[in-house]
Amino acid sequence: MAPVADPRALSQAQFREAMAADGRLHAYAVLNGARIAGLAARLEQAGQAEWDCLWPGALPASARAQAPYLVRLRSGSAFSDWVLFRAQQAFTDGCLLVLSAADFLAVRRQLRELREARLPDGRLAPFAFMDPETMRLLLPMLDGGQLGALMGACEAWLLPDPQGWTRWVLRGAQLEQHAFVIES
Repeated sequence: MAPVADPRALSQAQFREAMAADGRLHAYAVLNGARIAGLAARLEQAGQAEWDCLWPGALPASARAQAPYLVRLRSGSAFSDWVLFRAQQAFTDGCLLVLSAADFLAVRRQLRELREARLPDGRLAPFAFMDPETMRLLLPMLDGGQLGALMGACEAWLLPDPQGWTRWVLRGAQLEQHAFVIES
């Protein structure tokens, strides 16, 4: 008996098309320098027009090397393909994507605000939103208001797994997820 193809499977070209299907939305990668060795140097060499550290202020080189970065992906660029199809497999704990109609600075501002969460007693605590496993566990536990605050200007979050990406979208107060398997 012949193997049955996974109905969720997309070629790399089909996934690129799916990412660009809604012309209003920009694709942004959140990449964690603590998980991806040499990330800051890779960004400097990649020629991506819009990218910045998500930790504000002037940082020493050692902190920059460990920091998370926001990068606006350009369709068809070698760097974007590296994120979508290579980093996604190699660094499932070090990258995620957001889709947003907002410009780069608005998305950066929102993600910088997510670096801390207010605890029930009012204290602020670090929030590792850039960790896909944290998001994978947290998203289904949040109520509609909390999801709305987390999503903010982001219309979708895409979390990596070894086979592809899972897209999380808030529709009204309902969280939906859709897995994309990327064919090699």
